[in-house]
Amino acid sequence: MEDKKTIRARIRAMRRDIDQEDATYASEILSDLFFEIPDERLKALLKGGTAGLYMPFDGEIDVLPLAQRLRSAGVKTAFPRVSGDGIIFLEADDTDLSLFEKGSYGIREPLEGLPETSPDLIIVPGVAYNDEGVRLGMGAGYYDRYYREHLEAVYVGVCYDIQVISDLPFDEDDMACDILIPVDVGYDEDSDDEENAE
Repeated sequence: MEDKKTIRARIRAMRRDIDQEDATYASEILSDLFFEIPDERLKALLKGGTAGLYMPFDGEIDVLPLAQRLRSAGVKTAFPRVSGDGIIFLEADDTDLSLFEKGSYGIREPLEGLPETSPDLIIVPGVAYNDEGVRLGMGAGYYDRYYREHLEAVYVGVCYDIQVISDLPFDEDDMACDILIPVDVGYDEDSDDEENAE
């Protein structure tokens, strides 16, 4: 079994290698799949609630089209900002770039002073997941700590199908998402090897 460090390096490289056209298509499919989930908690959210999303970074699946569809359905959107050794969510519309600045790790974060909120739904980024939705993040533990302090929210993990690893190593502190949405991008790990062999 690979260790976490090895998995992070391998999956991040695979993620960055996904063709831009495929990545754009996957983000559109993600929005469709989300709205088809037969979950009463999500249906209640769509009647008025707040969703926490993330700014895509380092090849992560793009959730900004989903953010727009959620706002169109009457859902408020919020994005994370690093605060001390944790994250907080601040209400913001990602189409207004004046509400964001480059923050921790080079990722865009909402400006200080925007309304802080505790989202009813959190769309979670991750490097890898197992079949049960247990998440492997980047290693800083921000989402794991937030999860332990906000168990009332619904957590939805989103990723490309190549990020789901059945025998993913995990610790008891690693969070488990309530729902996992892996999107198939038809990635072939062996394609590069085959090309190099010709």
